[in-house]
Amino acid sequence: MYAIDISPRALELAAINAERHEVSQRLHFLQGDLLAPLTGPVDLITANLPYVMSEEIPTLDPEVRLHEPLEALDGGDDGLDIIRQLLADASAHLTDGGALLLEMDPRQIASATRSAEASFPKASIRVIQDLAHRNRVLVLETSKGETS
Repeated sequence: MYAIDISPRALELAAINAERHEVSQRLHFLQGDLLAPLTGPVDLITANLPYVMSEEIPTLDPEVRLHEPLEALDGGDDGLDIIRQLLADASAHLTDGGALLLEMDPRQIASATRSAEASFPKASIRVIQDLAHRNRVLVLETSKGETS
């Protein structure tokens, strides 16, 4: 498995957690922007990208707003800037029959689904709800031959 982040500090913390949970030998930590560090295709991409709308950042709970790096929160005007970028790039990195899972604000699911359909017209797309029964995770499963 690959763990990719643009932030060196985030990767350091991920490595500490992997060691703590005795899974570090199964992970390769790569620094870079989205999928750029990958050298070959992968079967599964999961991401919890910045998805907070820029104008909503000042309204976040203080423990989030004051302690999380801005680049880990700010997803642009509608919160989907980085998610759309990942969707556009993912077909070059996903194996045939691969899957992509993205966490986001429930209010963004419909728009993100349209972006996913545009990038992967033959994919199966569904949504998983969180424990509060809100649409939270977009799941995209490609068809054979779609990503080549």
